[in-house]
Amino acid sequence: MGPDKKIMLEKFPVSQFIPGTRGEDIEKLWREFYRLYMFLHKAHLSDQEIDQFEIDAQNWIRIFCRPTQGCINSPIQIPGLYRKEDVTPYMHVFAKHVPQFLRQLKEKGLSLQILSTSSIEKKNHNQVRLFFGGSCIYNVF
Repeated sequence: MGPDKKIMLEKFPVSQFIPGTRGEDIEKLWREFYRLYMFLHKAHLSDQEIDQFEIDAQNWIRIFCRPTQGCINSPIQIPGLYRKEDVTPYMHVFAKHVPQFLRQLKEKGLSLQILSTSSIEKKNHNQVRLFFGGSCIYNVF
């Protein structure tokens, strides 16, 4: 993740643009993602820290797709955040598989700190560009 995206996750005041508790909840959600993301870059992790990361990452997904609670349009309604359909494969891997990767790397004395997916992301970007190259969807960009 580039430095601009990190600054956005860490400091963007979502609650100033989305009023009420929904804005505050969305802001907290993405601040928590930033905390989890930064945790992955620690050089050394204990088993307990990895276990806690697993719990926190799965809770993050639960909060992400929290449904609306209470009666619709009532004053005590708690709005949901995102739909379950909005959970991406990356998010699934983040919550369900990264903890196991962390444990396996720890056994070998390694960490995610030294790994990067930028080459895979670039390859994916190029494939999408080639696929949509003749359509209007990519001419907008």
